[in-house]
Amino acid sequence: MLLTANSATLLTLAIEVAAVSAWRWAQPVPFRAVSWPHWLGLCVLANLLTHPLAWRLAALLAPADYRTGFWLIELGVWLLETGAYWTVWRSRRGLLWAAAVSLLANLASLLSGFLLFA
Repeated sequence: MLLTANSATLLTLAIEVAAVSAWRWAQPVPFRAVSWPHWLGLCVLANLLTHPLAWRLAALLAPADYRTGFWLIELGVWLLETGAYWTVWRSRRGLLWAAAVSLLANLASLLSGFLLFA
């Protein structure tokens, strides 16, 4: 089964919002100080900015370049989403937390995609 760009975005949003929500719930109180709607909005916005870009870049890759290009695109998405989540904390420790939540969310959607469509 092939996904359209829109259905892939919706699936990614569902998985990553769930992952970010679970991560937020499990964190110590200082990292839960950001309101639930703020987290939800930030996660949705970050994905609506990065997913279409990643989808378009992946479509430009030649079959021979796809494996390397795919991982470079995922790295770029992770960095951009880390930056989005970092806007919440703006500290050195906050950058580590932002990188961790972005990695968790992206791994969750990546592994789900592999399991569903491999």
